[in-house]
Amino acid sequence: LQAQTPTQTPTAPAPGGIYGRVTYHGAPAPDLFLTLSHWDGADWTTRGVTVTENDGRYTFPDAATL
Repeated sequence: LQAQTPTQTPTAPAPGGIYGRVTYHGAPAPDLFLTLSHWDGADWTTRGVTVTENDGRYTFPDAATL
């Protein structure tokens, strides 16, 4: 019996940023404007804006993950 060398299977990297899906009564909620805001204890700042896709998914790719 000859030993086999395992082959590496490439996998897609995990998405960065903050992402998710918006639904309303269980159905996708498309075309919603979303704002990512940050409270520093004194003021609010906008960190990103996006619009939900047809399936309700959204992403803020440049935001630090929580």
